[in-house]
Amino acid sequence: MRVILARSLVVVFLAIFPVALFAMTSTNYGVEWDSINIGGTDDGVSANYGLQDTVGEHATGLSDSESYQLSAGYRLADDYIPSLSLVVKTQESQVRSAYTSFSQGGLTVTVNDASLFAVGNYLSVVENEGLGEVVAFGKVVDVTGNIVTVDAWQGDVASMSVSPSGSDDYAYRLEGKSAAFGMILPGEGKTSFTAVDVVTNAQQGYTVSIQGLNGLHSASSTIRDVADGSVTLGQEEYGTRSVGSFASSSSTDLAIPTSTQRVIQSSNASAENHRSGVIYKLSIDGSTPTGVYEDTVLYRLTSNF
Repeated sequence: MRVILARSLVVVFLAIFPVALFAMTSTNYGVEWDSINIGGTDDGVSANYGLQDTVGEHATGLSDSESYQLSAGYRLADDYIPSLSLVVKTQESQVRSAYTSFSQGGLTVTVNDASLFAVGNYLSVVENEGLGEVVAFGKVVDVTGNIVTVDAWQGDVASMSVSPSGSDDYAYRLEGKSAAFGMILPGEGKTSFTAVDVVTNAQQGYTVSIQGLNGLHSASSTIRDVADGSVTLGQEEYGTRSVGSFASSSSTDLAIPTSTQRVIQSSNASAENHRSGVIYKLSIDGSTPTGVYEDTVLYRLTSNF
């Protein structure tokens, strides 16, 4: 079984351009609105410098109140048009290594096979893989011997053990686009992990949401969505749990809606590598029809206004 992830990006731009107003009158004529902006060449460049110039503006700058914000001036809006970047990276089920130690403060994980990871990769560390797993993830900045170092940990970091004790603890490379459950039997539970990374200069913050197109379905059947807050072993259920300090509803397994959007991550301020994760969870029972099931999930990033 597999889940195919898709990504869409919604970008909203807002700029306010004020005009300086002056009234001019004589005995026979009146000029009710007048703006004087003369001089300059708009863009000037040399070998080492660039200049964007405007002559004649008045009362430029930032103004705000409890509910509104004004960026006044022809050039000021150039710097405050929101830019949005959304990265979605999914666990590659076949690219994994067992690990022997995890360091929260040192930002490292010691793996059996470090050749699977390279600087710039996203990486997840999964302890007790299954429906109750905990996950920490980050972006690789160094690989030395069997020690992989990340820029920062996000996820269930405080719940991770320094030394895992089971045989179901793995480090995964997160460079895939499809979340694959593989073959699953009644009484089993399967998971897959996806990381979300947001960068934006939107001053009021952003919102990331997900929406499924048709549910996890085959040609003849659809897996039931989780409805009680927990995907339970031995029951037919499909859902997700969000993880990370920017995640929404991180303690509950929730269904992926098809008729609306569900917020999985948000902030009321600009973001530099704000990250959260989504654990996809699946369990089936003896009545679940056999087949190949898939779902398309859209990730949307919008700026707040």
